[in-house]
Amino acid sequence: MTISRRALLGLAAGAFLHRAASPAAAELFVDDSGLARGHFVWQPAVAPEGPLFVVITTRQQVVHVYRGGQIIGISRLKGLAPGAQRLAGTFLLADQRRRHAAGDARLVWTADAVEVDAADTRWARDVLALLPDDFAALLFKATGGGATVVLADERGVVSRCVTAGFPLLRGSPGRTAAEAVLAHASRPVETADPIGRQAALVISLRDRMARLVRAGVIEGEARIDAASGARLSGSYVYSLVGRADGAGLDWLAMPIARTATAAHLDDTRLASVLDGLSFVDERAGLALAQELGRGVLIHVTDRRLPRRHRLVTGVEVMADRPAPALAPAPQTVAAAPRGRNRIARARPSRVTRTVDVSEQVGTSLVRQMLEKTR
Repeated sequence: MTISRRALLGLAAGAFLHRAASPAAAELFVDDSGLARGHFVWQPAVAPEGPLFVVITTRQQVVHVYRGGQIIGISRLKGLAPGAQRLAGTFLLADQRRRHAAGDARLVWTADAVEVDAADTRWARDVLALLPDDFAALLFKATGGGATVVLADERGVVSRCVTAGFPLLRGSPGRTAAEAVLAHASRPVETADPIGRQAALVISLRDRMARLVRAGVIEGEARIDAASGARLSGSYVYSLVGRADGAGLDWLAMPIARTATAAHLDDTRLASVLDGLSFVDERAGLALAQELGRGVLIHVTDRRLPRRHRLVTGVEVMADRPAPALAPAPQTVAAAPRGRNRIARARPSRVTRTVDVSEQVGTSLVRQMLEKTR
């Protein structure tokens, strides 16, 4: 894969860096990167450290990778599972490994659901998104400490917003929770919660409830109150970037939905969604907030929360190639009786094994393709 200097400049002027917009610039996301299927750009030097935030837009079939609040990569997908369409949800990475099957190694990312709105249940049966081989290898190295993964059929532009202290807590409790969250989030990978043990906060505007979710299990909950002016429709995702001025927190924020007609996708008041919410019992809310660690995620939804205690786990959200097709079990044929009236022996059908071999992206990796434009 070769890309000219003119093409690089075009990407820089387009949506590769796709810098986080200001709240006033929020709008429906439209991919105008110009990348062909299977092509990608990877620039990890933009943000060498920080939690990973991976956003897969299924209708556009494009993936954006953020680290420390900065975008470090963008790629066109190689393929998409049918069940991933019309899906909007968040996941926490639980495992990543090389799986050897049929003499071939696959890179697979497995995640646990935090909150999912889907048209059907097929999304949990297949690898949801297939990545270009070379891009998958680069991402595999970056996500060793865990990552938040967002899949959405439609979404708004990722923007930045600031909250005064930790959301849903005011005054001293909000500052205390913010300091605790920042201390947990700043821990290096070696001392942070291991991959698969990070926690997230899910807030239901309909149930007026906040839940702490870890490894697909609901570990705690607290009642919330919504001010009369709080927006009560849609789903919003907030990923912590770090400290803002004073005791404030800086977030990447984004509305997500299953359909393009959702009214909240161009919402310009992402911070106000959180500002209009508060814990009824501050002590209970503070206890939930202090459980959050590296890669803090808050998912706000207008859907009712599931009543079951355990959520969907072990979802293969990403891979560089699909799983090999299983060979059918060989048919056993009963021995034919001996004698004059012997029945001709049935010949078993030949068993074949089909493996979908993915196409090669190119002969060389794309490294340091764009200069830092911030």
